[in-house]
Parts: sequence; C-alpha cells; structure tokens
Amino acid sequence: MVLARGYLTSTHPVHG
Repeated sequence: MVLARGYLTSTHPVHG
C-alpha cells in the first residue's frame, strides 16, 4: 500500500 510505503520510508529512509 502507498500508506505503508510512505510510513516505511519515513521510519527507514535507508530502505526507501
């Protein structure tokens, strides 16, 4: 989901 992706990138920018 876009929300999950945005959240993950926010918490783990290195992963995004």
